[in-house]
Amino acid sequence: MEVMAFKNAIRLHMDSIQLFKTHSYPSAYFLSVLSQEEFGKATLLDDFVWHSTVEGRQGDEIEQDWLGQIYSHRTKQSLFVKNAMYELPISFLKSIEEGDLEEGKQASVYVGFEKRREIDSQFRTPFSVKKRKASAQITLVNDFLRVLSLGISKECYGWDNPAIEKMLNLEFFNRFSNLWTTQTPQAKRVIRRLMKA
Repeated sequence: MEVMAFKNAIRLHMDSIQLFKTHSYPSAYFLSVLSQEEFGKATLLDDFVWHSTVEGRQGDEIEQDWLGQIYSHRTKQSLFVKNAMYELPISFLKSIEEGDLEEGKQASVYVGFEKRREIDSQFRTPFSVKKRKASAQITLVNDFLRVLSLGISKECYGWDNPAIEKMLNLEFFNRFSNLWTTQTPQAKRVIRRLMKA
């Protein structure tokens, strides 16, 4: 399940880039957030397997609680941050913590009122998601992949699951560097350091 979640995250990320290129910014943003969540899910499952292997299996109740987090969008969004090997923008971290990322994800696909059952609340549509917002979200996910894959190929970072680690090589890094050329200054600095390793 961990490997499939990781592969699905990559698929969603690639689809978000394709949608961005066709100017479908709300859908590109939506899929990019889903991609982020799938990376978070893979991290959660990786942690579960590692702890079960090292510390032994936990009781049914503890394991059910742990695996139940698979269905928490905010938990998965937060776990994405755990494996980001560079400093993410404070505004992005705050958007996860305060639930704004989840709200923005929902607003990118549904027409409705900001507050349920309140007609006098602000009306929202997916068309409020503009190019800049979608680009920023896709860039964060792409930077995550590029930094992680370069770091693993340079043997500076690791992922506990060998099947995932095998995917994250220099060819993978180059592929996503060419697929999406925008990058954050934070990721650019880390990549520059890793290149010298």
